[in-house]
Amino acid sequence: MKCYNKRHKRPKTRSSGGRPPKSLNRPSHETPTVVIGDDEQLQEQPQKPKTGASVFWTKCDDCNVAYLYNRTMLGERIHCRHCLKSFIAVEATSLSPHIDKYIRLGSATSPHHGIVTGIDSASSPHQQRDKQDQNCSTHSMAFVKFESVNRERKKACNEREQENMNEKDTVVAGAESPSTSVPVTTNSLADSDFSGDNSLFRQGIWLLIRGFKDKLQSADVKQLDDLLLCGGMILRTISDLGLPDPGIGVLLENLKLQAAEIIKHCSDISCLKEVHVSCADKVNRSCLQLSDMQVSMASLGEQVVGLTESISRTRKSWFELIAKEEAIRKTRIKVDGDLACKEKQLLACQKSIAEATDAWKEMEERHSKTKELMAKAQKDLQSAIEMLTESEAKWKRLCEEAVKEEALL
Repeated sequence: MKCYNKRHKRPKTRSSGGRPPKSLNRPSHETPTVVIGDDEQLQEQPQKPKTGASVFWTKCDDCNVAYLYNRTMLGERIHCRHCLKSFIAVEATSLSPHIDKYIRLGSATSPHHGIVTGIDSASSPHQQRDKQDQNCSTHSMAFVKFESVNRERKKACNEREQENMNEKDTVVAGAESPSTSVPVTTNSLADSDFSGDNSLFRQGIWLLIRGFKDKLQSADVKQLDDLLLCGGMILRTISDLGLPDPGIGVLLENLKLQAAEIIKHCSDISCLKEVHVSCADKVNRSCLQLSDMQVSMASLGEQVVGLTESISRTRKSWFELIAKEEAIRKTRIKVDGDLACKEKQLLACQKSIAEATDAWKEMEERHSKTKELMAKAQKDLQSAIEMLTESEAKWKRLCEEAVKEEALL
């Protein structure tokens, strides 16, 4: 069933010679809108170029099939091509997710047409495989049917040309008997005899577009070349017939852009992989350096522990000397010898501390924790030296007091 907008008249075309009408090859300001519904019909409506703000989506109240119209049709009664019922054209607030998916794929870039389907994208792997096989078979059937229809049309056009030539010869030869002449009316033949051929061609073109669309919905990145080849064949077929492009060219351009973006993403991913490998090598080298630093820090820690133990022993000895202050006067000579020995030990400790301090300065930038321990050890040593100085002063006072007592005695 054919439905046309009441505001537009159907253009008449000539079919002599099997060539497309001249009006289709001329640049025109009118662009046909192709609407494909579930009734499997391809319909053409000549409309003026429209933008996204001058069109609206509406859907049938009974079967929920969506249609795209000019905003001049808002509030008008429209005849549904699917359920054959009438409904009021009201702008639809929410559409099927499949329509939104199609609009994102390519229909949004060409607002002059829209395709409405009811295919469910959520399917099992077996269903997807069956759908791919069905798409391939549908595409093959479309090409076979189109070729057969094209041959029949060419044959009919050749026969009609021969009949027209015979009729013209009859008119010229029998001018004196006008009752036997038959006038040639190509327009009436085009309108009446080729109506069936036009519907068959529309069905063939619809099958081509439907197969391409189904293949596009179930395709992956690896099938971009096949999609571009298939779309180019469909576009050339439509161009050979002199029909306007229903948006296949824009869709192919989008597919080419997507292929270029995918190639760019693949190159970016390879570059990122190389960067990742180099970063991993740097991290491994850093881990090795860190392990070496940890070993050196462990050796320095052992040295610090040894120095701390020696300092603790020295402090213990000095505490014992303080406890034995009462016996110092009786063992003065022995204490002098012990004091000399302790001074030698102190010099050795100072020398070892100086060496440790030099080593500490070299590793100060890398090991802050070891530096803090060494500073603490040095502070403890200074306190021990101060205690030793105080002990020496006290010892001198005791010696002076002993000398005075001996002098008094």
